[in-house]
Amino acid sequence: MTSKVSCLFNVYEAKGATNPASSSLPTCNIEFRILYRYQLKLPPEEGAAIVIEDLVTPEQRSSIRVPIVFPLSMWRELYLPDVLKTLNLDTHVLNFLKPKIADAAISLAQRNGNKGFAMIIELGIFKVECLGKEEVDKIASELINMEPRSKLN
Repeated sequence: MTSKVSCLFNVYEAKGATNPASSSLPTCNIEFRILYRYQLKLPPEEGAAIVIEDLVTPEQRSSIRVPIVFPLSMWRELYLPDVLKTLNLDTHVLNFLKPKIADAAISLAQRNGNKGFAMIIELGIFKVECLGKEEVDKIASELINMEPRSKLN
């Protein structure tokens, strides 16, 4: 079975967000909007592969408030990995996200005069798995050799 994962990533500042007065430290409010899509395909005899399963989950949202620590490189090392762990994402996806989120957060912090800010991260994760011909043949032979179920009385 071969597998491929693709990610779509969009980040922007949430307008109208203010820093809560409950803390003397500026905070970064991050809202994650994650959409998962999974496809299982059969290898093609000719032309394109045949999609036998196509699942799309409802959008998952989670919000996290993280204090901003200076210098911002410390924020990237101390807080960002812990924030991303809570999302339960694949390691490859996390490695893709870390520098992009850190760069966006640092840019927003500097643009806002190192005051609190809010950002929205939209993430689309698309995983495609394609069964190999051998796997398809094995499943087909198992199905052929199955005994039919007895009729219910």
